Amino acid sequence: MPVSVLDCRRLALAAPLLFGIATAAQAYKHEDTGLEVNLSGDFTVTEGPAKPGQSVIVHVNTKSGTPKARNVDGNLCAITVIEAAANNGLEQDTINKAIVSEAFQGPLKASIGRVFTLSELRSFNLKDVMGLEFEGDPKLGPDAENIRAFFSLMETSAGRTTLICVTDKAGYAAALPVFRTIRTGVTPPTE
Repeated sequence: MPVSVLDCRRLALAAPLLFGIATAAQAYKHEDTGLEVNLSGDFTVTEGPAKPGQSVIVHVNTKSGTPKARNVDGNLCAITVIEAAANNGLEQDTINKAIVSEAFQGPLKASIGRVFTLSELRSFNLKDVMGLEFEGDPKLGPDAENIRAFFSLMETSAGRTTLICVTDKAGYAAALPVFRTIRTGVTPPTE
């Protein structure tokens, strides 16, 4: 059966609508903490079981499977919120100044540096919240020499929000923009 010009026009008009449905945004909000994750339809966003000390854990994966997920739980990225009692009642400007200080960064590097070889910490600003990002190569574990992790950490009076994404070291440079896109979709809790 031949396709008419009218059929082609209808298909052309419907294509954007179909594409829009296929790439519907992934929106998540955790009611108890206020954590929000808003990403394009290229991602899946699912809440997982929180571990002791975590208020919430959210898993983020790409629908395409690229970059390759290498977290021990099989997910590409995990976003967690934990309580940071020392931040209770502090203004965000005060927290922002503290997070970029050596007094904050030194203990952080020492703690994470026990299990990862770390890059230099770099600061970023996301929705008026200062954060730190860095890469880490695991020191131990299966296939550790071929894995690299991306860390982002943000502090507010409501707690510490972390994003940890893990992929193959060989594909890390190509994955970095994806990890930063995921981070841009995060709104840390503020109250």
